[in-house]
Amino acid sequence: MTNRQLCVVFDIDETIAQYHKKPMKGELMRLDSYRNADDGSVLYFRPGFRQFLELKDPMGPKGPAVPIELNIALGIWTYGNAPYAKYVERAICDKFNLDKSPFRFVYSVDEIREDLRRGYQEKDVRRIMESFPGEFTEANTFLVDNRPANVHHRANCQNGFIVESFDLNNPKYNLNNDRMFSDLKSLCKCIVKNQHRLPINNPLFSKNNIKLMCLRKYHRKYKVGNEIKEIMSSETVDEDENFIRVQGVKQRTKKGIKVKVQRKITHKKK
Repeated sequence: MTNRQLCVVFDIDETIAQYHKKPMKGELMRLDSYRNADDGSVLYFRPGFRQFLELKDPMGPKGPAVPIELNIALGIWTYGNAPYAKYVERAICDKFNLDKSPFRFVYSVDEIREDLRRGYQEKDVRRIMESFPGEFTEANTFLVDNRPANVHHRANCQNGFIVESFDLNNPKYNLNNDRMFSDLKSLCKCIVKNQHRLPINNPLFSKNNIKLMCLRKYHRKYKVGNEIKEIMSSETVDEDENFIRVQGVKQRTKKGIKVKVQRKITHKKK
């Protein structure tokens, strides 16, 4: 691995794809999709996934354009079982005409269960670091997931990126407003460009790294239970009573001194 390589680990369902037993109609026809010839089921891929797989070296005209696998390693980690995870991997290769899998590893619910038994968290990125010692570390690895609980726990809080659910059954979801992969491309390019400047012992999304890479626009505060946690995320993510975005605002006291307070904010999906 070069010191510029980055490891991006994707959840499957409602993050990069959505499984449907039957084809859907209307504007969804323009989405990249893969139909199972045996049972007629369809995997719909999130807008921008094809372009992300085709991502080139961010060095641009000053350096050679190289395939994504030479500077970004990809992984899959799903709550689905192992056969489903491998099926999605094969579907991606077939749909996008890939000679070999773009994924260095494919994990399923089996790895999650094993980790929980040994006291780890759900989709704990420490498993990846232990499986690829010295190659994938807390300084160059992060998980992309639509389920906040997979990211906001202590093991992943500074090595995760929460995204809005790709849910074609949700009337609030709008295909035309989906910028997840566009944001992710910009994020990855920025990390790879600056990776040689990042301390090797700091989590990828530590406060110092975020400041150094000018990634504050993705760094947000959420109320998780009774705690306030700072997490990297898309502008709009799934919220509930246990996961609510907050932001600092300034107020004047009677003495004219400005102080920071916390207030809840909500985002309405168009």
